[in-house]
Amino acid sequence: MSERRLRWLVAAALVVVAGFGSQIALGKKKDKSNPTMDERKRAVHALNRLTFGPRPGDIDRVTQIGVDKWIDLQLHPEKIDDSALEARLAQFRTLRMNAQQIVENFPPNQVIKQIADGKASLPRDPTMRAVYEAQLDRYEDQKERKQEAATGVSGNGGNREKEDRWLANVRTQELLDLPPDERMKEILEMSPEDRRQLAATAKGARADALMDGMTAQQRETMMALKNPEQVVVDELTQAKVVRAVYSERQLDEVMTDFWLNHFNVFINKGADRYLLTSYERDAIRPHALGKFEDLLVATAKSPAMMFYLDNWLSVGPDSDIALGIPPHKPGEPPRPGNRRKGKQASGLNENYGRELMELHTLSVNGGYSQKDVTEVAKVFTGWTIDQPNKGGNFKFEPRMHEPGEKFVLGHRIKPNGEKEGLEVLHLLARNPNTAHFISQKLAMRFVSDDPPPALVDRMAQTFLKKKGDIREVLRTMFKSPEFWSPEAYRAKVKTPLEF
Repeated sequence: MSERRLRWLVAAALVVVAGFGSQIALGKKKDKSNPTMDERKRAVHALNRLTFGPRPGDIDRVTQIGVDKWIDLQLHPEKIDDSALEARLAQFRTLRMNAQQIVENFPPNQVIKQIADGKASLPRDPTMRAVYEAQLDRYEDQKERKQEAATGVSGNGGNREKEDRWLANVRTQELLDLPPDERMKEILEMSPEDRRQLAATAKGARADALMDGMTAQQRETMMALKNPEQVVVDELTQAKVVRAVYSERQLDEVMTDFWLNHFNVFINKGADRYLLTSYERDAIRPHALGKFEDLLVATAKSPAMMFYLDNWLSVGPDSDIALGIPPHKPGEPPRPGNRRKGKQASGLNENYGRELMELHTLSVNGGYSQKDVTEVAKVFTGWTIDQPNKGGNFKFEPRMHEPGEKFVLGHRIKPNGEKEGLEVLHLLARNPNTAHFISQKLAMRFVSDDPPPALVDRMAQTFLKKKGDIREVLRTMFKSPEFWSPEAYRAKVKTPLEF
């Protein structure tokens, strides 16, 4: 072989080896970032999982920022400016009210009944007074109709209703010719019956026209004339959709929605119509990416949760109230009493104790027994609400609390009043079954309906190691190969809200 040909073969071989080595190097680099998705596809996947869905321009923006950097920013919502969303939410006054203020401004039926029975008085503020008067007129009208139905005497109700509707329609047309402020002033000067009829007949486009140009508070008043309770529910519902659409802190909104489902309460159960606003704002939202134990304590002490699961009525079988022992000062010997009957001594309620372990922490297969449920229920006796129908707050009532020690999951809980509940919540928050259950639910929400067990195990290990730090558990998931696998891409079906 000639020297020239040998040099050519050696050079060709070096090129091939160099090329092969470059391919290996490139392959390793590609594997390190992601073996199956380019940056744009990763952006689509991240937006579909960490948000309520990509908005116009989001994919380009996330690709430009870098997917990993964008995810890290979403994990720290306090670094994201969301002032544009706050401006949109400003119209919903109830979001900034505590439960007591909501009850005062948008009175429920119980408050109206107290006024009708002479047990409470009308407010002095003219706007609030108009709302109260309209509901009082409606209450008296319903009471009259029931009496007519019971006696079979209907009077001239049909003709009266037709006349009222005609007059209300005429008056509505007159009001539409006035500027918004004058229109509102005229409405507040109407009689309670006229205001109620106006609210009842102004529907759809006519109602929109009547409120056109009014301030947010004036629109609330108009809606409250018809149904004050519905204003609270509507504003909470509308705010949820506005946040999902416009918030830049999308992961924080997704996690708030996740925990609201996990720690579920029912908005249509009595006082929860008024308590749910503060429940989301004060118990769920501040802890959505924080420590699970803090979230668990906040929900346990929430009046919304206690009312929904009736824990506020739970009375220890051997408590002072159950035994009928009158109140006595600390250090004084209690006077003997008789067991009491009725609502004040409603007995031990296990609803919260069971749901706490089955749905909030350990899971249905979490290794607890019926005995544990009963003992946990005893621990939380005395965790109650101060006047729930008036938007009252959490309070601990020692006279409702079951005395003596309790045994939960093999642990001895010494008599310690309110702190017994905190001890049990701490015990449950640090339990390996809780770590696995929460990790699995998160993986089901963000990865797939049947998440890989190895991923769930790693997330649970992070949960235990980081003492329930939700942000760190999510970070473990978002950095995992399972999250970015081809099987996970577009493997989830959106809920109606997400869609």
